[in-house]
Amino acid sequence: MNTMHDLQKKLAEHCQERGFMSKIAEKMGVAKSTVSRWADGAYIPESRRKMLELCLNETMHQKTMLTFTYSEWQIVSIMARRAGRSEKSWIVNQIRRIIQAHP
Repeated sequence: MNTMHDLQKKLAEHCQERGFMSKIAEKMGVAKSTVSRWADGAYIPESRRKMLELCLNETMHQKTMLTFTYSEWQIVSIMARRAGRSEKSWIVNQIRRIIQAHP
């Protein structure tokens, strides 16, 4: 995704599908009306853009990968073990915390 406008355009195209807006709203933890406003061109907070892009890709059955260096992965593994979680679960939890802290 290049710009916020591109993201809004992609969102608007897919919001024509029945139930799509509800799925995105649920995944992002926002109201359906918020997704509707974003699709209509309202400003999307920067902290929400990446999550929205990931949700759109997931919903469209595309894979999105995060890549880590070996040393970054070691840190993730250590932090996940300390939290009693898998690496995947820990990463998802951290992303959600960041998004909730910056609505």
